[in-house]
Amino acid sequence: MRNYFVSLLFLLIFVSCQVDIRQVPPSKQDSVSSIAKYPNQLYIGKFDIITHDRMRFVNSWRTVFIDHLKSARIFQKVSIPDLNSKITSEDYTIDVTITPLYSNTYNYWWTWPAIYPLTFYWPVQIRDHFYKVQLDYNLYQGSKLIAKNTITEEAETTIEIYGFFRTANVEKMIETTNLMVMEKSFRYLEGNLQAIQN
Repeated sequence: MRNYFVSLLFLLIFVSCQVDIRQVPPSKQDSVSSIAKYPNQLYIGKFDIITHDRMRFVNSWRTVFIDHLKSARIFQKVSIPDLNSKITSEDYTIDVTITPLYSNTYNYWWTWPAIYPLTFYWPVQIRDHFYKVQLDYNLYQGSKLIAKNTITEEAETTIEIYGFFRTANVEKMIETTNLMVMEKSFRYLEGNLQAIQN
């Protein structure tokens, strides 16, 4: 019975120590949407997240992406096409693929006493976190591909004290990195449009 209880406790602690990479940047609502650099309509085409549990946060990522793109005021209107949408040769469509990659390692020279004999009591639990996110987009006008780009952002941090348990700072780092890659992609997108206009 005691072994069962210890195993269950260890499993619960291990699960609670996992870093959740589903850190979508906060939504951004803008009260003024009529000011735009380009009068065209932009439709969100394929939008995908390359991860094993993508279905759990593709919709939230897409919603935040649209909110931030509207706030950037590049296009007059940004929306997801439906059955009634009539896409003209002047309208733009963007396909987006996001690939998040997270890894972490422990410095076991310092961390081993927290495993045994001072299980979880030893404060020095050095855990290195690395996060990279890649955003690929294809921009079409009508049915013609006019621009494509790959944007990446990376971040890393080290938690030295109770690194088994402290994940909030890492998740904030992931959220910030996701926001940075999204805003960077908008700058590239605007640069693509300016190059086409000139």
